[in-house]
Amino acid sequence: MQAGLVLNPETPVESALPYLAQISQLLLMTVYPGRGGQVYLPGSNEKIAAAKSLLQGQGSNTVIQVDGGITPGTLPGAYAAGARSIVAGSAVFYGNIYQNVCALRSEKAKP
Repeated sequence: MQAGLVLNPETPVESALPYLAQISQLLLMTVYPGRGGQVYLPGSNEKIAAAKSLLQGQGSNTVIQVDGGITPGTLPGAYAAGARSIVAGSAVFYGNIYQNVCALRSEKAKP
């Protein structure tokens, strides 16, 4: 079994430090939890990059996951900042699911 830790948008990434040895995944909320369809919060990519730096500095293999406002337009920035796993609700389920998944995958595949 694996464990993860979720940080809300206002929670500093440093608060994860005491738990890094126990978690395999760090989920960063990129919207305020509670309802779908929200816009990716400004500063999210910077927080992802800060989490990546923190994890690397600790020698941690913890995977950074992001949840909220993930679209083909926001995915490249999140990936470039260090996210390697996404939670995509509205971006997948509003409209044609197959086309939406293909759009997300094609963005992730771009260099």
